[in-house]
Amino acid sequence: MELNLGFNGILALFVAMSVLAAVPSVSVLAVSAKSASFGFVHGACTVAGIVLGDIFFILFVVFGLALLVEAMGLGGCPRID
Repeated sequence: MELNLGFNGILALFVAMSVLAAVPSVSVLAVSAKSASFGFVHGACTVAGIVLGDIFFILFVVFGLALLVEAMGLGGCPRID
């Protein structure tokens, strides 16, 4: 299975990821509200929770995709004997 991503595809992916990264999400609202209501320490704890959740989610996705690739027989390096 070959996957080719040309210049237009790379450009479209770059633009989409840039827009998604620039738009504030619900987590920004949650941190702002928590900090305004309860102070800096609660806001910092909220940020720490969001970051840990993001790290867990990324690891979950990476390992899940690795299992999927392995199950489909697409993964691994070719053996040279």
